[in-house]
Amino acid sequence: PYKEVTVNAFGADNIVIEENNFSNANMSAIYVSDSHSNRKDSTVNAVIKNNTVSNTGKDAIGIYGNIYNAIIEGNKVSNSGEYGIMLSCLTDGNPVRVDAETEGPHNIIVRNNEVTGSHDCAMYCLGTYKVYITGNTLHDSKVLGV
Repeated sequence: PYKEVTVNAFGADNIVIEENNFSNANMSAIYVSDSHSNRKDSTVNAVIKNNTVSNTGKDAIGIYGNIYNAIIEGNKVSNSGEYGIMLSCLTDGNPVRVDAETEGPHNIIVRNNEVTGSHDCAMYCLGTYKVYITGNTLHDSKVLGV
């Protein structure tokens, strides 16, 4: 049985999502975003670490909107419906303005993750800055690695 989104964090600070197993999410397994109702309510200090995510309908791990000071580390992602790990300036399909380097995903470390079998890209960054991607293993994606 599929579930919509397994973990949602909107406009939350100091969150830790660690050492969980997620499978068969109809949408995303882990979805972190700024607040839908107040676009100035960012998410600060998020750790997504050592999780196993498989068989999602959309992104396995999705970071959307004004998110900063985040670490995505040591996760194993397989068979995501779209992106394995998505970092995007979009919130509710609308872009967050990032030209002044004050909003959008930034100060994010993505390291030592393994992403396999993504339907789209293994990792995708849209409207991000100060994102550090290192030591990841990406393979068997249908479109691109990063």
